[in-house]
Amino acid sequence: MLNIKNIGLFVLGLLFFSSCEDVIELELESVESQIVIEATIDAGNQIASVNISKTNDFYDNKSPEQVSDAVIILQSDLGNTYTLSETSPGTYTAIEVIANQGEIFNLMVEVDGKIYEASSQTPVAVSLDSIIQSNFPGGPFSDEGDILLSAVWNDPDNLENFYRIRSYVDNVFQSDNYTLLNDVLAGNGEEITASIAQGFNENTTVKVELLSTDESYYDYFFQLSSLSGSGAGSTTPYNPKGNFTNEALGYFGIYYSSSKEIQL
Repeated sequence: MLNIKNIGLFVLGLLFFSSCEDVIELELESVESQIVIEATIDAGNQIASVNISKTNDFYDNKSPEQVSDAVIILQSDLGNTYTLSETSPGTYTAIEVIANQGEIFNLMVEVDGKIYEASSQTPVAVSLDSIIQSNFPGGPFSDEGDILLSAVWNDPDNLENFYRIRSYVDNVFQSDNYTLLNDVLAGNGEEITASIAQGFNENTTVKVELLSTDESYYDYFFQLSSLSGSGAGSTTPYNPKGNFTNEALGYFGIYYSSSKEIQL
């Protein structure tokens, strides 16, 4: 009987402490929102695109605020100048932007009287040659699918090239899965075969896109992949360091795109 009594008292104690338990929410100080600028030139399609937003507070679950009425000027070292127009809230575009290999562009963004600038150099265009398919049942990506794909292309010689591979499944962009390569490690001037870190299923259409990028674009997404765990590991959260002045978050990069589709 003594043991039963002690157990009963123990259970009553647990119930007492459970009923007195409060939910504790840390009172984090509000931080000033920061400008985020995501800017690219798609050199092959001759389109410049800029999206401007502001960061949220820690406990704010709303979508980021889009920034309208910015002034955006794009200028190349050859003297060509383009003004980007707002096509939707926070999104600005310019068409017929001619970007030749090696040409340097400077982007100036003015928001509420403050100017943010970044520069980027046009990379060399590289074509995706083929897609290799292999079946790997029970492999590392079997939760997503048992078919693995690899992209194959020839790397230009005597140049340091940077690449990002991304994919679309039945026209849906796989934003969380991409591959980054630098030809210093992959083999300068050689044929490169790069596996895509994702599994695919039968009866789907997959589009694989190879982006040959400038170094600033590559560096930004390498940091981003470190944070998400898809690249080099990172133990401390931080904002990826971009190439804009005045502490703006984001990046300005230039790329050429080449793609192929495969029916699985």
